[in-house]
Order: sequence, then C-alpha cells, then structure tokens
Amino acid sequence: MVSDGLRANAARAAEFLEVLGNARRLHILSLLLDYELPNRKIRERLNISRTASWHHIAKLREVGLVKIRRDGRNVYFSSDNRAVRDLLCKWNVVVAVQQSGQAVPPGGGALAVTCQDLVHSAPGLENRVCQSVSDSRRDE
Repeated sequence: MVSDGLRANAARAAEFLEVLGNARRLHILSLLLDYELPNRKIRERLNISRTASWHHIAKLREVGLVKIRRDGRNVYFSSDNRAVRDLLCKWNVVVAVQQSGQAVPPGGGALAVTCQDLVHSAPGLENRVCQSVSDSRRDE
C-alpha cells in the first residue's frame, strides 16, 4: 500500500520533494535527464549565475539525482534516474490533462495512472505533450 511505504519513508520523501519543489532545480533536472551538460550550458539555459547553478546542482546531488563526470578540467553533469524520469513524465501529462479541462482517469492518484492512460483520456493531448518536450529540446 502506498501509504504504508510513505509513512515508513516520510522524512526521506519530504527531503526529496523539497528538492524537487524548486522550479530551477526541476528545470536543471529535466535538462540532465536528457543531456550530459557542463555547468556553463546549464547556466546559459537558465540564465543564472555560476554560484546559483552550483547550489542547485549540489542540492540535486545530495538526494542522488545528479551524477558528475570529470574530464580533465571539465566537469559534466547528468541524471539517469528512471524513476524520476517516469515521475516527471507522468506529472507533465497530468498537468496537460488538467489544463485541457479533462478529468484525470479513475484508478488512484497520478502515480498509479500510466502516461498512456492519461493521453487516451484527452484526445490530442499526446501531440501537445510531445510538442512541449520538443520545444524545450530545440534550443540545444
């Protein structure tokens, strides 16, 4: 049962959600789930200072969401956390469904619903979700 697992890990879940509760960290994470990037590219995409980018990356690393790779003097960041990728995919679809005015399909909370179920509940939604992902990648 979801509630049993959440009660057992409430402090860890709260820490994790607190880190994801920052828009800049979510943006950084979404970039790093798709690309391995140096800090400079992250700063350019978000238009933030070096200090701010390092702060957000450090927070993401503290909860195990970002990996670091050094190549000589260069430092690259990435994330390959499949669970977080799936969570963000589902969240993106849930938000798109709600914005479309459609009801989220029955069957539990957003995490119990597959992306396919959500997409089928709102005709044309898949194209809008895919387009938003494509738009965010086009700037690369």
